[in-house]
Amino acid sequence: MRGGWIRDVPAYVPNFSEKSHPTATLLVGERWSVSVVGGGSLDDAVRHAVESTAALLDQLEDEVGALLGAADQAAPGLADLGALQQEVEDALARHRRDAETFRIVLFGRTGAGKSSLIEALVGGDGKSISDGRSDYTTSPRQVEWGPLELIDTPGFRGNPQDRARLEQIAGDAVARADLVLLCFDTLNQLESEFEVVRREIVRYRRPCAAVLNVKNPRWREGGAESSGASTEVGGHARHLRGELDALGMPGVPITAINTKHAVAARASDDYRGHDAPLIRGRRERIGVAQLETLSNLGRLEQLLASCLREHAPRLRAQAVRQDVLALVRE
Repeated sequence: MRGGWIRDVPAYVPNFSEKSHPTATLLVGERWSVSVVGGGSLDDAVRHAVESTAALLDQLEDEVGALLGAADQAAPGLADLGALQQEVEDALARHRRDAETFRIVLFGRTGAGKSSLIEALVGGDGKSISDGRSDYTTSPRQVEWGPLELIDTPGFRGNPQDRARLEQIAGDAVARADLVLLCFDTLNQLESEFEVVRREIVRYRRPCAAVLNVKNPRWREGGAESSGASTEVGGHARHLRGELDALGMPGVPITAINTKHAVAARASDDYRGHDAPLIRGRRERIGVAQLETLSNLGRLEQLLASCLREHAPRLRAQAVRQDVLALVRE
């Protein structure tokens, strides 16, 4: 490892102070990656999260049933008890349906690489990728990825009137997320981006990970140009870390990836994006296997697996308990 620096940061998962947070190692240099505790593939992690959530729901259903039974014995014939029991059962059934899918919401300004990242992850055809116009995505786009649901939210870089509306739409999606990917790039990190993060992300206290989309194609290739690119990426990463720390999110792990390389490595053979000639050229010149390595996408998948395995079941259980408690209090 040459010219790098290392920082250990805990994953940003609020409201779980009773348990130690997993550690992500952030490496910035010629090979910038994130290694995380908790091995296993992303598929295994999602399966584990689904099974764990189902078990937690079973336990909560038993607890609520016992509580309502005790209330019925203490006050037989209580008029509102039957209605309350039905409402609780309906709420648990709704959460059981939701638990079959885990939602990852991509959040960031227009052009940060959200749509490209989704196309790479799901092996898409590239049609959703922006051609450079502002506010290309104007409504949440849901993409099924096995038991995961990836949600591409509108960016926010157009005129002020549209920006406020699109920010609200993106914020509503964040409220339903199991995990939020904060998407930035190495061309621009605007003060307004972090203001939106403060309003929409910190408000909902969802678990987050940050993705830094590296636009320089020489990053991680080796040689003098690659070393310069790594220095540039390191500077952007330090700035991003400082901004997130200032927002009270010091544990958010950061992964740098090259989304263009990732799309070229993972997208479908019949790729139809606006940049199809560029993608074909990279495949022919570099090769799919090398593009996969250079993209660093595998490290992001490893991080997602760790977040889902470690935190998704408890987050879901917390949401269910709050929902049921609200019904009881009413």
